[in-house]
Amino acid sequence: MKRLQKLFVTIGVMFAIMLTQIVPVSAAQTLTFDDLYMTLEISDDLIVLTPDTPKNDGRWAEAGIIQVDTKLKEFKDMGVKAMFYEKKSNTSVTMMVKDSSKTREIVNLINMTEAELQEYFDTLVGKESETYESTVEKYMHKQTPFFRLQIQSKDEVSPVSEVIYGTIMNGKSFAFDIYKEGSYIQDEEEGLARALVDKVSFTKILDASEIVQETEIGMKDFIGPILFILIIIVIILIFNKKNKKASQIKKKITQDMQEYRLNKRKLEEAGELVKEEVLFTNSTEYHDQAIKTYCSYNHFFKRIGFWCYVIALYLVILGYSLFFTTSIWITIIVTIAGVAYGYYQGIAVEKMVEAMKKRYAGSRSKIAITKFYDDYFTVSGIQYISDFPYVQVTEIRKYKNYVYLYLGSELAYFVDMTTFSESDQEGFMILMKQRMGEKFKVRSR
Repeated sequence: MKRLQKLFVTIGVMFAIMLTQIVPVSAAQTLTFDDLYMTLEISDDLIVLTPDTPKNDGRWAEAGIIQVDTKLKEFKDMGVKAMFYEKKSNTSVTMMVKDSSKTREIVNLINMTEAELQEYFDTLVGKESETYESTVEKYMHKQTPFFRLQIQSKDEVSPVSEVIYGTIMNGKSFAFDIYKEGSYIQDEEEGLARALVDKVSFTKILDASEIVQETEIGMKDFIGPILFILIIIVIILIFNKKNKKASQIKKKITQDMQEYRLNKRKLEEAGELVKEEVLFTNSTEYHDQAIKTYCSYNHFFKRIGFWCYVIALYLVILGYSLFFTTSIWITIIVTIAGVAYGYYQGIAVEKMVEAMKKRYAGSRSKIAITKFYDDYFTVSGIQYISDFPYVQVTEIRKYKNYVYLYLGSELAYFVDMTTFSESDQEGFMILMKQRMGEKFKVRSR
């Protein structure tokens, strides 16, 4: 019984979802254009097509449009918001909305005097032509003056005609257009455009200052994504450059290691391999604080450039949410995300510390004995004795009283400089600088 109830509930939900998708298209009598502050009442027998109508929608064929892609391109080029098609009269009316510096300057036609209206209407007619004639007259709407512009060819053999009902409202031009080839537009056909115009309602009428404010908001909406894209491109370029450099370093280390082993093998085979003299010996305790210091440095301070990029990007996002959006929730979400990300990084360091402690927990000793020779160094105590040629070291860093010998981006051996005598400290740093070259990342003080 419970399964049957669940089935009925599921079917009911699916049916409700289908209704929400179907009603606005086929049964709704009022179209709402929120971005235009406009509503439009239409009759049941009109087919409505918009730039968002799917290409496979059957209404395209009903309206006699076969080349849907071509029509959609025309919609985009002409600023078409909707096309209304009436089957019984085989008539279509196109609603176009555009804005320009001129329309934003005029704002609307409501406050124009008759003389100013006529002056504006005269600009729509254009110059006299031998092939076309045009006339313009005022058409009064319940909220604002419209104009009726008629353009038709003088050639009665292959006539072309067009009638436009238009106005300027809220800094935008609105036009309801009928275009016909082969015959002149009849009054009953033009009546469809008039009926649509009469049912137009502007829900908000803006003044000039509000138009400027909306334009600025529009610019912000445009600049924001562009800014993000530029930041992402810069970050990608920077990291591609770093990855390319890291790849070149890795390749060189591989080549140097092969050459080092080959030369060593040749000396062994020739019996000429001489045991090198120890230049410096260091004892460093891998206690908990030393491990924590290393992990903090390795995760944060060593990657200071990366974290600067992250912080800069976060500040841009936070700034955008504060100054370019109207919802306080976006700013709250961005702030919480930043705090959570910072907290996660702290947890990541703690996990690295614990992992490193476990790694050395089974060692015979927590004291690392590092001996430095002319071409290599050895590490023993915390592990079985291993030798590492200097060419294998990827970089050398110094933080607080420690020098870190990196064998890759995440593995480094510690050298506690305080266990050296003062003279050995100076000599050791000279040796490292000579052997490491560009890989010596220690700042001189």
